[in-house]
Amino acid sequence: MGKNISILIAVFAISFTKVSAQDSKLDKLEMYFDQGHYRLTLRKSKKLLRDSTYKNHPLPYMWKALSTAGIGIKKSKSLTNRLIESTAYFQTFSQFEKAGYYQQTYRAEILNYQEIFLNQIAELKPKKSKLAKELFFVYQGTFEDPIVFETIELLQSPETINTSSKISSKKLRNKVVSEAKNHLGVPYKWGGTTKKGFDCSGYTSYVMAKNGISIPRIAKDQSKIVTKVNTKKVQPGDLIFFGNGTKVTHVGIIVSRPGENLSMIHASSSKGIMISNVTSSSYWKKRMLFMGSVIE
Repeated sequence: MGKNISILIAVFAISFTKVSAQDSKLDKLEMYFDQGHYRLTLRKSKKLLRDSTYKNHPLPYMWKALSTAGIGIKKSKSLTNRLIESTAYFQTFSQFEKAGYYQQTYRAEILNYQEIFLNQIAELKPKKSKLAKELFFVYQGTFEDPIVFETIELLQSPETINTSSKISSKKLRNKVVSEAKNHLGVPYKWGGTTKKGFDCSGYTSYVMAKNGISIPRIAKDQSKIVTKVNTKKVQPGDLIFFGNGTKVTHVGIIVSRPGENLSMIHASSSKGIMISNVTSSSYWKKRMLFMGSVIE
């Protein structure tokens, strides 16, 4: 009996070590990608896929797709070809049973990937319309996005956002909150940026844009361009960010005034656009990271 228990413990130890090693290797792909080492991410992804342990895991395929697109950005002349190449890897990733889970986990990265596509299509449209349409058909076959070719315009990338161009106006804050409340009840839609459905950052960027304020599309990038404010000084129209650890996963717009219970309007994945009391919610309180302003 004791011998059998020892064997079971040994097997468990080996299994645990193996799982930990898997996690470590997958985490490194994310680290390399976040640091902008796209060629290294691609090389390491390919290496993992030659290992039978990882062959049936969706993440190496996802990082392979995203890093291929990243390489194209650094060498703009090859971007169109790199994007087309990347879709084969992303489509393989999408076929996995757990793809939906990872699409939520790495939502910001995938949305940025989609924006790279749309920007490239927009840049090709004026002089290379046929190639732009070909790339658009590839995009449609890869992502569930109802966007129409004629409506695609060049998006402002996070790198071009100038945080010093904040707009000073007390009236502007009221206009932002008013615009935000106009969409109460609109359903949640993953990747949504229109009145037919919003996700959290699609909603905040839409509301700000309606008031002449240009901010990045993705919550993580929005968090990088704000001027941070503390709870006592936060005002209506400021942004509030949430996440696990330090990673931003959700954003809302403050609607409460100083001295009131902290409240936000946001795109809830279960209820759509709604107002939530952050102060009285243990769920939001423990996930709150910080608040910031794009309005002086």
